[in-house]
Amino acid sequence: MTEDVHGMEETLGVVTFLDVLGWKGIWRRRSDAIGDLRNVVAGMRRHAQQLTRGLAPSAQGPSAQTGTPMETKVVIISDTIVLLTSADRQTATQGIEIHGAICGRALPASLEGGIPLRGATAYGEYRIDRQESTFVGRAIDEAAEWYEQADWIGVFMTPSAAYSFAEDGSSWWRQYMPPVKEGVQWPTYCVQWPEEVDVGEGNIAEVKRHMRQMSPIVPKLVSKFTNTIKFVEKMNEEGLKRYREKSEALRQKQENRVSEQTGGSRSAG
Repeated sequence: MTEDVHGMEETLGVVTFLDVLGWKGIWRRRSDAIGDLRNVVAGMRRHAQQLTRGLAPSAQGPSAQTGTPMETKVVIISDTIVLLTSADRQTATQGIEIHGAICGRALPASLEGGIPLRGATAYGEYRIDRQESTFVGRAIDEAAEWYEQADWIGVFMTPSAAYSFAEDGSSWWRQYMPPVKEGVQWPTYCVQWPEEVDVGEGNIAEVKRHMRQMSPIVPKLVSKFTNTIKFVEKMNEEGLKRYREKSEALRQKQENRVSEQTGGSRSAG
């Protein structure tokens, strides 16, 4: 991290932009929309602090305790939330995973609070003016351009983040084609939410219940809600598949153990 003559910090790291769907006119259906948004942001800041405490941007693993703290900033400008995490090339995946974890908790919380979020995560260079909350840079431009094109409740990686990400059993990111306006086809990684995938229909019913509470549901929201439900259904489908695979693996392991024990008893006899 360096600072130029204008006091702007130049950083390499992860940037996520999010905003609230239907913020315009939200005062008609939410008596304290600003308070609702503040609550979501407060939760994101607490989670960010917990996730990045003691981590270093040049460390080799998530348990590293040396170096400059891998701080994640959560900034709010009107209804736009910006996440910023310093991360070099070696720890880009770690920084992206942190953003996935923060967004994975924030997305269901925002829907429950009646202020659903959409967003995009980028990786690269950016500059920040701490005093004025002003941001510029490649990663800023990319995240800002992509998140406005999202046609759902959710967060996905832009090309710069996807090309820097090593999945390797990610807890939060899943491969999926996010619905993007203007017909752009971009298979990438998306934040899995709700956090716990339901092997039944519980998650879908819960999502629909919160959507109903956002009435009046005007035409421009229908496609976003429909795309969101499709994603949750897909995550449930994949979750059920993983659940069955784990159950089968456990069953096979137990059968092998019994077989070994039986074989050993016969040999002893």
